[in-house]
Amino acid sequence: YCGSLKHIMFSEKSQLRIIGSKAFESCKFESITIPPHVIEIHKQAFQNCKLKQLKFSDNSELKIIHDEAFSYCSINVVQIPSSVIEIGERAFKNCNLVNVVFSENSNLQIIKKDAFRNNPLEFFIIPQSVTQFDESSDNFCDNLSYIFINSNLSSSNTINIPEKAQIISHNNLYKSEDDEYYLSFDFNDDEKTAKIKGLNIKKDFVAVPRSVNHNGNEYIVTEICNGAFENSEIKIIYFPSDSEVQIIGENSFAESPIHNIVIPSSVTQICDNAFQSCQLKNVIFAQNSKITSIGKNAFANTLVEEIQIPPSAKQISTDAFSDCSSLKNIFFD
Repeated sequence: YCGSLKHIMFSEKSQLRIIGSKAFESCKFESITIPPHVIEIHKQAFQNCKLKQLKFSDNSELKIIHDEAFSYCSINVVQIPSSVIEIGERAFKNCNLVNVVFSENSNLQIIKKDAFRNNPLEFFIIPQSVTQFDESSDNFCDNLSYIFINSNLSSSNTINIPEKAQIISHNNLYKSEDDEYYLSFDFNDDEKTAKIKGLNIKKDFVAVPRSVNHNGNEYIVTEICNGAFENSEIKIIYFPSDSEVQIIGENSFAESPIHNIVIPSSVTQICDNAFQSCQLKNVIFAQNSKITSIGKNAFANTLVEEIQIPPSAKQISTDAFSDCSSLKNIFFD
């Protein structure tokens, strides 16, 4: 074991194809970007590492993540490449994951037993492409409230999850059974864009669509309006991997009970008081973030313990993280 190995970097021209079993087990490096031509990560390759940040190249060719490949790491969020077809048993067990992101064009077919066991996940969205989901009574965690699944899979599998969790069809991720959006919008007919004004009904889970249909046209969702979810009951919010939201408005989530958020890479501006006095513990900026500014009191008086500021950020305004008594670490890329 290379217990002293703290840094690992691969050339942009790396031709690496296979990462073998236990290749980096119990190493101390905290971040890694998997080279684009890697097609398999074998059993326990990164088990028990100090990994906090796991990235895959944008043009990743990865096909299989084998058993326990990243088990017992400290990864908060993982974005699974669209090329991956199989995730092995206990691949991400005990990783402290709060969000697992699959691309809208995911080719994932198999999720094996206990792949994400013992993580503080509050929701889990299984890609439409998945045809095999190996159930286990401990497959998910006690925090899980929602699992979104396609109808074919739900009818062919017995899925054991915590009693409080709800199984919901992909068809109802953004709309009700009556085909009505859960969110209300302000439409710009000239630019064919939409802003989120708030909720049409009370919900504690909100999924923000990439686009919405209105009067026969597609409108791209680009903004969350000022005060859209202020003092709401929202605990969980989800953005698809191809989200085009650019602005999170003033007071948009202020004083809401939201726990975790992954800020989409498209977001450039977080406005004043956007998350002030929330119950936020985890704020994660998605890979390739375009964030440029974080407004006054944006995360003031929250429970955030650690945050990594992307290199694109140009301004952090007055009191942006004031009264964050739990904030112990802040990192700049």
